[in-house]
Amino acid sequence: MSGIILCLGLLLTVSIAGEVNNEQMAQRTNRSPFRYVIVSNEVIDDSGTPPKDAYRYVEVLLDEKAFSENNLKELFKLVSRRFPKPRVLDVQVYTNLQDIETPEERESGKMSEAPHDPSLDRYHQAFFTRDNDGNEWFTYNPNPPSSDRKKVVLKGS
Repeated sequence: MSGIILCLGLLLTVSIAGEVNNEQMAQRTNRSPFRYVIVSNEVIDDSGTPPKDAYRYVEVLLDEKAFSENNLKELFKLVSRRFPKPRVLDVQVYTNLQDIETPEERESGKMSEAPHDPSLDRYHQAFFTRDNDGNEWFTYNPNPPSSDRKKVVLKGS
């Protein structure tokens, strides 16, 4: 008899646990509500020693299905918290692996005044900046392949 009661209690517990939605599960397990990976993280200092003009440049690959203004706000909050130093932070978000340079492409020289490549507008992208004064904002293309961008201010002006 006690075995039956134990089984019913276990079945009820499993049934209730199965009704937890994704957001609640993310909160319980510290699992992000969207998938992303940091594919590049560099501290760049062109000022010499001691570093006074250093900035961090991060590239992120975000699941295309998760691309939304609200998720970008959350993503940039997470990345900014992860990288408090140096103060200046630039984050480029891609949603398609084709837009990210391979190590060989990154190491090859680039023309600084090269014309805009319209093929880069095929997928959602975003760019976040945190400046020396702590102001934070990002721009993103809400409707690719249009190159029109929307600006969102998170902190400051």
